[in-house]
Amino acid sequence: MAVQTKFSATSSRKRFWVSDFMKLTAGLMLAMLSGFTPAAFAQSATYTPPPVGLTVSLVYEDLHFNDFSRVEDTIVANGEDFAVHQSTFYDGMFSLSPSDTSYYVEFSGFLVSSCEEDMPDVAARLLAENAFPIQVGDVVNIDVNGTNWRYTGLEKREHSLLNGETHEVIVVRGEEIGVDDPYIEEIALSTRWNSYLEALYGDYGKETATTAWLPSSAYGMPDPNSLNLSKCAVLLDR
Repeated sequence: MAVQTKFSATSSRKRFWVSDFMKLTAGLMLAMLSGFTPAAFAQSATYTPPPVGLTVSLVYEDLHFNDFSRVEDTIVANGEDFAVHQSTFYDGMFSLSPSDTSYYVEFSGFLVSSCEEDMPDVAARLLAENAFPIQVGDVVNIDVNGTNWRYTGLEKREHSLLNGETHEVIVVRGEEIGVDDPYIEEIALSTRWNSYLEALYGDYGKETATTAWLPSSAYGMPDPNSLNLSKCAVLLDR
């Protein structure tokens, strides 16, 4: 059983490099038509990606079967407006061997894409940059590869880890719009790390963080170029 990917179950960060000048120009024009200007690039400085090596252990609950499993989510690469996550899934709470490993990317904390899918275009990333940080009551609509998503800031609250450490989180809802049976997810983003500590995947399942830690150094972290990042690999190109 694979864990649903944040905000990309039915459709669907290194520096924001775009080699195709025409694609960049088209993206800027679309962003300006949406009420944004190239100054939105400067706002990316307000977003700090979670550090490489940050690992969050979570409990995954299957809401249909009331089964519990374990997930380890590790940041394997980051950049100005993105963080690439490695999500390792373990069947059951005590399994030592992973049953599935997948990769996904978060742009500006909340715009998420599986590494198996096409990356959001320039305009979508600009809109996400301009919206960061989402506050309670904020609403932003973003077209992600032909699927329209609405992101809403729902509430701020605290999330406590097993070691007693408390994190302020902002709960963001992502929902498909313009469809008869919209898919809805909610994630709780740590305002310290800009990475999720809770997730609710429609009525399928939910994840809750129990521990989080940073390695003492980058030693032992895999070279992201050696990982099977699929379409996320383009984010590492300079």
